[in-house]
Amino acid sequence: MTGSCGSSGKQGLYLDTLDAARLEKIKTLESAAPARKEEPLPVAQKPVFVTPLKNLENLREGEHAHLECRLEPVNDPKLKVEWFVNGREIKTGHRFRTTHDFGYVALDILYSYPEDSGTYMCKATNEVGEAVNTCTIKVGGKAAPPEKNVTEVGDRRRQGAVICIRESRIP
Repeated sequence: MTGSCGSSGKQGLYLDTLDAARLEKIKTLESAAPARKEEPLPVAQKPVFVTPLKNLENLREGEHAHLECRLEPVNDPKLKVEWFVNGREIKTGHRFRTTHDFGYVALDILYSYPEDSGTYMCKATNEVGEAVNTCTIKVGGKAAPPEKNVTEVGDRRRQGAVICIRESRIP
């Protein structure tokens, strides 16, 4: 459906504004460029560790190791965090998990072995400088299983062999 509308004369139309001052104010506001607030560019800051890493001296094989610290600046997109053990870079993967989130930095070793013992270093680097945080981890052998309360009840001899019968009480 289509339609059309037309006008043949301007005699009945009133084309002047009723309030010239307000119309002028609207035109001024619409033509003015919006005021822009210039944000200062963030000044790059050298990395600084706010908290130290803590030594883990009494870990047993198979236990979880967790190292954490706080780092500034928090919002530097060019900040790079690396972990090292005895001078060699740690590759994240199956057992080693790293976290770097809003100034929180952590390394988790999900299952520790005696060969994981050593000096651990967290190194933070950006375009202004670098910072280092270190600690030591000592992992011993497997924990001994808890001893059982064993009472010898007696022994019997059968066909030349000694058979020991023991009663075990585990609390």
